[in-house]
Amino acid sequence: AWKVCALGWLWATLNTAPYSLFRAVIEKEGEHKKKLCYHNFALFLSSNEMLERDCNVRQASTAISKTLLAFIIPLVIITGSYIVVTFKLREMGKRKRQSTRRFSEMNLNDVKESGEEYLSATKLRSSSTPPNTPAPPGIPKSFSRMVKILIAAFALIWAPYHIACMLEMMADAGNASRVVDKWLPGAATFSFLNPLLNPVLYAFSCPQFCVRIRQSLASVFEGLLQEELEGCKDPGNSNRI
Repeated sequence: AWKVCALGWLWATLNTAPYSLFRAVIEKEGEHKKKLCYHNFALFLSSNEMLERDCNVRQASTAISKTLLAFIIPLVIITGSYIVVTFKLREMGKRKRQSTRRFSEMNLNDVKESGEEYLSATKLRSSSTPPNTPAPPGIPKSFSRMVKILIAAFALIWAPYHIACMLEMMADAGNASRVVDKWLPGAATFSFLNPLLNPVLYAFSCPQFCVRIRQSLASVFEGLLQEELEGCKDPGNSNRI
C-alpha cells in the first residue's frame, strides 16, 4: 500500500512541478486591469528570438500533460478498478455456488449408496445447505450506485476545465481567446466542487459505507488467497512449492 501511495505522490509532484515553476503575477489587459496569479511561460528564457514558439510549446506541453495525467488516466484507472472488482466478486460468487452444488450432489450419492429411501435423500439434499448460510458475496446495489455516481461526478465536473485548457492552447488572439478567458475561471471554480462533493456522496448515497467497502474488499482478498492455496495444492504446480 505504501508503494502505491508513494507512486501517487510522485505522480502528483511531477504533474504540478511545471505550474509551480512558471507561476507569476501577471497584469491582465482590458477595460479593467487586473493582477492575476497565472502562468507566465516566458520565464527562464535566455533569448527573445524564439519567445513565442517556446511559450506555445510550454503551454501545449502543460495543457496536454495535465489533461492526460490529471484527468484521462485517473478516470481510466478508477473505472478499470471498479470493473475488475466487479468481475472478481461475480466470479467468486459463481465458484461458491458451484462448490455448494457439488457438495450437495456428493451427499446425495452417499445416501443412495447406503440404501436409504429416495424421500430421505431428497430431504438431505434440501437441507445440505444450512438456512443460515450467507449468500455468496456480491456488490450491494447502494455501493455500486455510489461508485458509478463518483465516477460520473469526477468526469462531469473536471471535463469543462480541461476542455477550456485545451481550447486556450488552440485559441488565437481574438474572439475565441476572449471566450476562453471568460469560460476558464468559471470552469476552474466549478472543478473545485469535486473534492467537496465526494464526502457528501460517501456519506449519503451509501449507508454504512465503511462496512460495505470492507466487506467487498475482504471478499476480493479472500478469493485471491483461495486461488493461491488451490494453486499450491494442485499436483501440476508441485514444482513451485
